[in-house]
Amino acid sequence: MPVTMTVNRINITPVKGTALQHPPAVQLDAGGVFANRRFYLIDDDGRLRNGKQLGKLVQLRSALDTADTADAINHTLSITLPDGQCVRAAARADGESVTTNFYGRPVRGRLVSGPWNEAISRHAGQALRLVQAADDEVACDVHPVTLVSQATMALLRTRARGPEAHWAERFRMLFELEGPAAFEEDGWTDRRLAIGDAIIRIIGPVPRCPVTGQDPATGERDFGTLQALHAIRDPGNPDAEPAAGRYPATVGMRLMLGMYARVERTGEVRAGSPVTLLD
Repeated sequence: MPVTMTVNRINITPVKGTALQHPPAVQLDAGGVFANRRFYLIDDDGRLRNGKQLGKLVQLRSALDTADTADAINHTLSITLPDGQCVRAAARADGESVTTNFYGRPVRGRLVSGPWNEAISRHAGQALRLVQAADDEVACDVHPVTLVSQATMALLRTRARGPEAHWAERFRMLFELEGPAAFEEDGWTDRRLAIGDAIIRIIGPVPRCPVTGQDPATGERDFGTLQALHAIRDPGNPDAEPAAGRYPATVGMRLMLGMYARVERTGEVRAGSPVTLLD
């Protein structure tokens, strides 16, 4: 009997590196979710800055409101600081054009004029500038859709004796799925999934980074998540999970967990939406 699968939770953040939001529904387009990683931060040398270098960015909460007008779509971006101060204004990408290196992939965008740079820079302790990705660009690390099963995350936490609070948020995946067995998603490469009204095609595994070892509420390093993942996924470990052999424990010296996907049919996805393997 087929296993029933659903979307348990959706995770987005308008500004890359800031705290995750959990909307009840999103529109999945070719570039992913419009409000997800629409903005990112660079330093004075034009280098991408996010939670890997500045963990405390996760203490900021970003929100993006859009409103259709007769001739344009206006975006209102708000950044809420830990002390409750909210910096809110219309986001106008009318500054200098920039191209940013996203781990070997060039992403085009424009500097955003507004009051956020000063507040973010003061919080981060270094000068940062806000960039809006071009409409046809994806400001995610590689592909616009990521997913992982709750069972995978739960098994990893249990076997590693990891912290219970905010555990799933360490992995910052777009969709968390209820129903698949632990590591079952490893075997979905090149398969299509109907997810809500959309259809996606799984591309391959997601490399994990040191951000997984940071407390998602504070950005401070508090747990050896990557070491725990390596112990569980290492095919040479007799106590590793059987599914760990479905793809290498490391790819290019990177530990893997969860899957990337691209969008083949656009549509709405809600928390609770059914998920079905089509191939």
